[in-house]
Amino acid sequence: LKQKIFEFQEIIAQCRFLTSAGFDTTANTLAYLLYLLSKHYDVQENLRSEIDNEKNINFDTISQMPYLQCVVAETLRLFPHAAMLQSRRCMQDCLIGDYKFAKDLSIIFDTWSLHYDVDIWGDDANDRFGRNRTRNESLSWMPFGMGARQCVGMRFALLEIKATVCYLLKRFYIRTTNCCNVSRIVFTVKCHF
Repeated sequence: LKQKIFEFQEIIAQCRFLTSAGFDTTANTLAYLLYLLSKHYDVQENLRSEIDNEKNINFDTISQMPYLQCVVAETLRLFPHAAMLQSRRCMQDCLIGDYKFAKDLSIIFDTWSLHYDVDIWGDDANDRFGRNRTRNESLSWMPFGMGARQCVGMRFALLEIKATVCYLLKRFYIRTTNCCNVSRIVFTVKCHF
């Protein structure tokens, strides 16, 4: 096998991607999740009850918490932070339906619109992820992308989010303050090279 030598700019691009994809997305998801829990105290209490039923929080117990899965999945549907990272480059000229795509064109998926499409998701439903999803819902929930190019860090990110929520809810009650403004949660990590 021939080894590929990375150019300096490729290394910089990968470092920037891993920094933003690995830190800010998880931190911002947690910020929004905690904000939503503070606004929906009934959901917070139901989640706390599920978490408090487990004496030892570990990988196995976290994997067996369906309500926690629902809360995390719904937060990621509402706030898909990695949406801007889901892009592809067209490798050759192609025609899909009536749309022409030129070689080297960057294509960005509109995850936000997909996640907020009422025709797919319907009105807000507390049990949205607690029940069996329809095929359209399963194919339309893609905060980590989909298919062969899905985020390689998805499982780790989900575990990190769930473990952090368990830790916090075992110790704290989450409340908002009057100055809380959800629109002010922004990316914070910056590369300085």
